Amino acid sequence: MNGRGREHRLPAALLLAIAAAVGGQPALADVDVADYQTPGVVRSERERQRLQAEFARQREQEEQRARIEVEEQARLAAAEAARLAARPYPLRLTESRCTVCHAATHFQQQAHTWPGWLAVVLRMKYFNHAPLASDEIPVIVGHLAATHPAGGIDALIEFGVLPTALGVAALPLLWYRRRLKAGKHA
Repeated sequence: MNGRGREHRLPAALLLAIAAAVGGQPALADVDVADYQTPGVVRSERERQRLQAEFARQREQEEQRARIEVEEQARLAAAEAARLAARPYPLRLTESRCTVCHAATHFQQQAHTWPGWLAVVLRMKYFNHAPLASDEIPVIVGHLAATHPAGGIDALIEFGVLPTALGVAALPLLWYRRRLKAGKHA
């Protein structure tokens, strides 16, 4: 016989030895037949009617709770809409236009003077293609300048240094225009 046959004989012999040691009888468990019967079996027509009435009452309570919850959510949504509509127009306009691209907290991190906010809003309109109408720009700029004003050195830079730098940069253009006019009259 080859070596493979011996491999199968050893486990079978072991199993036979264990079965002989146990005594050859299957083990019996302590099982109560009542454990396998379904509890709450309806035994009478009256009990069945009582259970149906109880189920109907529970279903009605659940439907009533669902209706109350829907009404409460609608009431809260209407109250929130009314609260949002009661805010000032410049605030609503600024949020509706600027939060298309920015978070609502974005402007709180910045501070500019009126001309500074005008430069920011114009940059957003012309370079970033923000959806702004011409009559909305002064309202948004006014709101931002009033609620997030620049102070101290920032205001000095925006009112003093920045216009001066722009004026100096514009001097060659003004000089060129003056030369052109002078050339026409000569």
